[in-house]
Amino acid sequence: MPLLMSLLQVQFYICYLNYGLLETRAEILGVAKDADNPCILTGYNGVYTYGGIDYKVSAPSSGSSMSKCRKEVLKALKVNESTCTYTKCTFNGVWNGGGGDGQNNMYVGFINVSERVVEVRPQDFKEAAKHACKTTFEDAKSTYPNVDADDLPCLCMDLVYQYTLASKWLW
Repeated sequence: MPLLMSLLQVQFYICYLNYGLLETRAEILGVAKDADNPCILTGYNGVYTYGGIDYKVSAPSSGSSMSKCRKEVLKALKVNESTCTYTKCTFNGVWNGGGGDGQNNMYVGFINVSERVVEVRPQDFKEAAKHACKTTFEDAKSTYPNVDADDLPCLCMDLVYQYTLASKWLW
């Protein structure tokens, strides 16, 4: 089922019950414990800071990879590690929130920003993630001119995370 999204409400920071985008970056980077991460665009080497903690940020020599990144995302979400004490859960024993506006407003870096309302399906996130994960950090600067430079290294990670949420829990 497609989701109609108003661009006036779309924001880069998706907040999903303690799994906001910035928090989740830290969780995903924490899985690898300062090792190279397949979710980081090839060619980037730096530091991501969240909550006063610095995370080494670089891609492995083999480059970023959507399939390997998805495994890191699922580990960070602790999909198979907890029991749910609520009737409707998503991951890590987290209540699904019951729906509502927070599940309809997401960062969508692959849509035409001149459109006021767009239709987005989980497959759209997947295709965007595949493309982003194959893009080098250097090429991403011109390929994604509307994405803030500080967010570019994590573009593969962000889109894989959003695809995972969209395909498993939001639709």
